[in-house]
Amino acid sequence: MPNLLDFESKREYFYKEIEKQRYAARARGGRLNVKVNRTNILQQSYQELNYRSAAELKAKIRVTFEGEAGIDASGLTREFYIELSRAMFNPDYSLFNLTSNGVSYYANSKSYINQDHKNYFKFIGRMVGKAIFDGQLLECFFARSLYKMMIGEELFFEDFSDMDNDCFRNY
Repeated sequence: MPNLLDFESKREYFYKEIEKQRYAARARGGRLNVKVNRTNILQQSYQELNYRSAAELKAKIRVTFEGEAGIDASGLTREFYIELSRAMFNPDYSLFNLTSNGVSYYANSKSYINQDHKNYFKFIGRMVGKAIFDGQLLECFFARSLYKMMIGEELFFEDFSDMDNDCFRNY
């Protein structure tokens, strides 16, 4: 049944459903004010947004960067998402590894050295969802195997080729 519709139709339906929810959330009003420092954006965003309900996260976000003058007319929000995505994949947090293709990321098997790694993964998933809901781009790409796991598709050995291409070719 899931293969009856082509990808374009599924994508169009998905975005129409998001638009309906966005319209309903914005009609209720309210703003989600976020104040962060660029140098500590991941931790501060985590503290401010992680425990918000799904309904709260649907509100329009208004971003302020500490120590910077600026009015958020979408530019600061766009910058927030880009800076946050860069921080999420910063190797210092040990949450993700870069694949052998040098472009996409997969979960680091040693992420446990970050005490709160599971909560950070959940937070990152919520922020990816929020970015999609808000129509914002993130500077990140996940490995194909991770995308397939997210949507519940079966994994095959070939799906792991981008994680370690040398190992894959020599198998």
